[in-house]
Amino acid sequence: MTRKDINKLKIRRLKITNFKAIDSIEIEFPQPKIKNEPDVFVMGSVNGLGKTSILEACTLLVLAITSGTHLGIRGNIDLPINFFDLWIRSGSDEAVIEAVVEINKIKRSVSLTLTKKGEITLYPRNLDTTDLYEDYIMFETFLQILAGYGSEPLLFSSFLYFHSYRKVREGRTPLGMMLDRKEERNVIRSGHFYKEPLNSIFKVEVLKAMTGKAGLIENLDPKDSSDVLNKLNNLLTNYAEGTIEKLTADADSTFDFRVTPVNGSKSFPFDGLSSGQKEIISTLFLIWHYTQNSSAVVLIDEPELHLNHEWHKNFIRQLNIMAPNNQYIIATHSEDIADSVDKDRRIILR
Repeated sequence: MTRKDINKLKIRRLKITNFKAIDSIEIEFPQPKIKNEPDVFVMGSVNGLGKTSILEACTLLVLAITSGTHLGIRGNIDLPINFFDLWIRSGSDEAVIEAVVEINKIKRSVSLTLTKKGEITLYPRNLDTTDLYEDYIMFETFLQILAGYGSEPLLFSSFLYFHSYRKVREGRTPLGMMLDRKEERNVIRSGHFYKEPLNSIFKVEVLKAMTGKAGLIENLDPKDSSDVLNKLNNLLTNYAEGTIEKLTADADSTFDFRVTPVNGSKSFPFDGLSSGQKEIISTLFLIWHYTQNSSAVVLIDEPELHLNHEWHKNFIRQLNIMAPNNQYIIATHSEDIADSVDKDRRIILR
């Protein structure tokens, strides 16, 4: 792992024009002033003023950068929504997302244009993003989420987006989901939108860690898997007073996780936890797991979903403890989350 990997991508300035309900807005995401200060920016407002739109604009921008400017929709896909009508403000022919970004600590000015004709263009065209490259499938996954067919967060090596539709999918996990195959990630099948939800990414990572720790999978390191499982169980102990130690299997090759309470009482399925417990455990775990070796831009829409008052206050602190090298851009309705960062690191949209 080289030191360059620690600072792959950051967004430092954003200007949005004619995107969704936003006519024009410009935001600075300041660098931390001192060492070890969290790189966190929090946006708050009442509903309908564009917090989620700003996060979606950031998503489109980063997807364009990490796809090597080849962002687009394949012509044979039958989309249920005209996304360009959705993205481009009524009465306008195009939307523009401009930004100053840091790529491996070098600042670059970039501009993304969306047109009514369905064109997506990133300037400059010769932007060197080879080490950030992600598969185009991730853009189509984003479209599935916008269309309401996906509940999983977007998880890339340099970018994570926890949208407000996210949820740890309930139900048993097929053993075959541990295989990292592109066809399992591709949520658009046979030219049509794939409406069946895929299995939980969180549960797949837990299953990998458990089988890897036991030395049952050839290409999974038992020590690394043990570290992953320990991190997960630390979160489970803090937020659910239990640990995951055992599986139950079914004849159809699916598995379920059992939570063993620390007080020694009878175990129960992970899905038996409250929605708030599953939300905070899965979110913090996935952020740590996907960014433990390199930094990422992490977008979080309404981290307070299902969380109690005390967890609101503690959320930013936990992010900085578990994954301090990331840049976090957060949209929230929670005053406690907004108050947990300095005044120069938050804005209220009006």
